[in-house]
Amino acid sequence: VKDALRYTVVFPTKVYTESVYRLKEKLKTLGYDAYQEKNYWGVGDNYQGINDVFISPVKLGTEGDAHFKFEVQMHTPESFALKMGLGHRLYEKFRVERDPEKKLQLWEESLSIADAVPVPEGALDIPTLTSYPQPDEVKLYAELLLFRAQLAEPHVTRVVEAAAAACSGARIVGAQYRFKAPAGIRWK
Repeated sequence: VKDALRYTVVFPTKVYTESVYRLKEKLKTLGYDAYQEKNYWGVGDNYQGINDVFISPVKLGTEGDAHFKFEVQMHTPESFALKMGLGHRLYEKFRVERDPEKKLQLWEESLSIADAVPVPEGALDIPTLTSYPQPDEVKLYAELLLFRAQLAEPHVTRVVEAAAAACSGARIVGAQYRFKAPAGIRWK
């Protein structure tokens, strides 16, 4: 767990990029090395900001790598408002929603409001531009695809059966494999 200890720093939008670089450099000169740099300012994510993980130079134990890791979130006033307000409320609804169509609608709404947050000049050049789908995002699309396949199946089966019947000696086989397993859809 890299964010058991977490700090949020809000910089004015106009000086955001230079302030992020300055903060990271100052932490480095104090002996706190960046362990993981994650810049979420790109499109296609429901979160806007930078979440970097740093390593404390102080050893906390005697076993192996006992250096403590902590997170620093770097925001503009607008991205922080998204994180703490509507963006978070939509994400909480998204997490518990089970209907694939409603879940997709919530996800797309959260992407839309995140994309409306102004990106500070130069922020896309800060290492390392990242876009991780939420853990449920891939599963969501797989569930939605399977749901839609199940709705379409009766009609499509009739069409394929009719087309196959028009072909001499053709037959449809493997009905038990008609739907791809959800895990297979997620993998693809």
